[in-house]
Amino acid sequence: MKKLNVLRAAHDRGMQLTEVANKLGIAPSSLRARTSGNPRLDSLYEIALVLKCEVGDLFY
Repeated sequence: MKKLNVLRAAHDRGMQLTEVANKLGIAPSSLRARTSGNPRLDSLYEIALVLKCEVGDLFY
């Protein structure tokens, strides 16, 4: 089973989580909260838009 790894997806695209959070207009702690546990699909979609990738690319 694949696991969500936004940090790896961001680093693969040359970005840090703080930069992703800034582009989303949220604090880095809010980004961590959105991606922990069982994240909402709309949150994953927004992150994928910032990273210019598919939602599936957030999972490894």
